[in-house]
Amino acid sequence: LTFVDSAGWVAQGGSWWRRDDMLGQDQPFAGSNAFDDAWGFGNDVVVRAIVSWGTGTDTTYRLAGVLMRADTGTTPASWYFCCANALDGNVQLWSFSRGAFDLLAEAPLSVSVAPGAWYGVVGSAIGGELSCAIESDGALAGSVSAGASLPLSGGIGVRTYGTAAVFSSVTAYR
Repeated sequence: LTFVDSAGWVAQGGSWWRRDDMLGQDQPFAGSNAFDDAWGFGNDVVVRAIVSWGTGTDTTYRLAGVLMRADTGTTPASWYFCCANALDGNVQLWSFSRGAFDLLAEAPLSVSVAPGAWYGVVGSAIGGELSCAIESDGALAGSVSAGASLPLSGGIGVRTYGTAAVFSSVTAYR
């Protein structure tokens, strides 16, 4: 299902748009989420997105990636986040619950994240294990894994922090 065909993507913060089979976020600062509001396929999932970083103004983080086990029924929402930081060239795995962020794991990428280039971001949450991988030109550029430290459950989505980004696709495997 393309972004244009899907009515299920719901934005939380940011400046999101859908067109030409793309989902984009133009806000170059702070955090922005978009969730697949129709997700009902369980908590064990692999989510793969193709994403291109844009401009950003944050001096610490320029993150883009996928959300797993995103519980949008809580305020604020809770989730696991698999991403790359374009500023320091790291792959990162985060949790967010009850208003608190926790960096679970990070490692250097073998490539720099260049604005306008396309990268694969692959996050998985299977049982008590989480993993996050970044792909560049079809090759693995870096990966991390961690235990699922919080009992989160829910859907899938995408997130940016400190950068604009465009997602050309998001595919979920259960």
